[in-house]
Amino acid sequence: MAVLFISSLTPDRQEYWTNGFARSGFNAIQGVGLSMTNIIGNENIEFFSMPSYQSFPNGPMWLNGKTDTLENGATVTILPTLNFKIIKTIHWSLQYAKIIKQWAKRHQGEDCKVFIYNTYHPSIDYIYKACKKAGVKIYCMLYDLGIPPKRLGLTKLSMYGYKWAERAAEKYIPLLDGRIVINERIIDHYAPGKDYLLIDGGITDQLVSKLFSLKESKSSVYTFVLAGMLWDQNGTRLVLNALKSRPKLNVKVRICGKGIDVQLIEESAKLDSRIEYLGMLNQDQLFKVYEDADVLLNLRIEEEEDFHFPGKLLECLSMGKLVISTPIAHAERDYGQYMKILHDVSSEGLANLMYEITETSKHDLFEFGQKARAFMLENRTWSIRTKSIVEYMQLNTK
Repeated sequence: MAVLFISSLTPDRQEYWTNGFARSGFNAIQGVGLSMTNIIGNENIEFFSMPSYQSFPNGPMWLNGKTDTLENGATVTILPTLNFKIIKTIHWSLQYAKIIKQWAKRHQGEDCKVFIYNTYHPSIDYIYKACKKAGVKIYCMLYDLGIPPKRLGLTKLSMYGYKWAERAAEKYIPLLDGRIVINERIIDHYAPGKDYLLIDGGITDQLVSKLFSLKESKSSVYTFVLAGMLWDQNGTRLVLNALKSRPKLNVKVRICGKGIDVQLIEESAKLDSRIEYLGMLNQDQLFKVYEDADVLLNLRIEEEEDFHFPGKLLECLSMGKLVISTPIAHAERDYGQYMKILHDVSSEGLANLMYEITETSKHDLFEFGQKARAFMLENRTWSIRTKSIVEYMQLNTK
C-alpha cells in the first residue's frame, strides 16, 4: 500500500509552534503519521504539509515552502501560500490536486491511498475530485468539524469560510472511501449508514516516556486538578460554583492553563484558600502537578451540536489518577469503568461527587488510577490505534 499523507504535520520544533499551532490536534496528526510510517515502511508513505499559521494580519503575509525531516527520519514537504483567509485554502487545494496527480502516476499499479486530516485545509472538494480523477482512494481523519458557536465572536469572513467548508463536508464525506472519526455523531450527521472507524484519540510515545511512577497519597486533603483551556465549556465555572456551595469540603483545587476565565479564577482564589491558580505550565510542570493530585477533572460541557471528543480525557486517564468526566459522546460507554461519570452536570452535582470522593480511601483511588493507566497503555497508544487505521484502509471499503 502506498500512502500520500496530507495534513499540517511538521517536525515538533519551536519554529513550528506558531500562533495557529494546537498541541492536541498536532499530537493526533503526529501520532498517526509517525506510527503509519513504522507500520507500512518509510518508502511507502509521502508527507505533504500546510504550516499552522493564523491568516494575515495575525500571521505572515506569505508562507514559504520547504522540505524538512520528521522525528522518524521521513521527509515532509511544506507547501507555500499567500496567507489570506479562503485564498490560502484554495491555493493549497490546487497545489494538492497537482501533487495527487503526479504521485498517482509514480505509483501506478499499486494500492494507492490518500490520507487526509480533516476537510477544511485543503478543501475536501478539490482533494476528492483529484483522487477520483487519478483513480486512487481517499480516507479522511475527521477530527474537527462543525461551525463554531456564535459566542466565540468570529468575523463574518471567518464564519462565511466555515459555512462554505461545512457545505463541502456534508457533500463529500459520504462519498469518501473511508472515514476515521473522533465522535460517532459525525457519521450520524454527515454520512448516516456509511462505514467508519472510531478513533477518539491516542497517547503519544512522548507522553508515555514521561509518565511518573504511581504511589498512594498519604495526605489527608484531597487534591483535584483542572487543566487546559479555562472557559465555561471546560467546566471552570462549574468547579468554582461547586466549591462556593460547599465551603467545608476537604479539598484543594489546582487550576492550570489560560483562557477567558483566568481573572474569575484568580478572584475566586483570593476568597477561597482551597483554590490555587498555577498559570500556564509546560508539560513537565503539568505532569508534576498531575503526579501530586488525587483526582483529575475532565468537565467538557457539550454544545447543542458537538462533534468533538476531548483528548484531555485520554491524557488524564493515562496519568493513573481517578478521573471525573462529564458523559460527553461515548465517554461513559468506552471509559466509564475506569473513571467517575458526572451525570448531574451542575455545581450541586459536582459538589456531591467531590464529597463522595473525599469519603473514599486514598488506597481505593490509587487502585482506580492504576487500572485506568493499564488500560490506556494496552489499548490507546497511537501505535496501537494507527494499526487499526491501517487495517481499516487495507479493507478496501466503500
